[in-house]
Amino acid sequence: MRRATAAKTKSADPRHPCPVCDTPTILAEVAPHPLHANFDVHGYLCERCGPVKCLVVLRVPPSCRVM
Repeated sequence: MRRATAAKTKSADPRHPCPVCDTPTILAEVAPHPLHANFDVHGYLCERCGPVKCLVVLRVPPSCRVM
């Protein structure tokens, strides 16, 4: 079950370059981790190479988010 999907028009994130071509990637989807409730899986997309990497990220409770 996917929680969010980013549009292709979303700005690229220079902190997560493509491991193949070094182009900034776009956070394409956020899904809950299949085994650990406190983690999400972030999927990154390169406009040249397609889906290139996923990162497991600790989920931040809504009360702790900074706006």
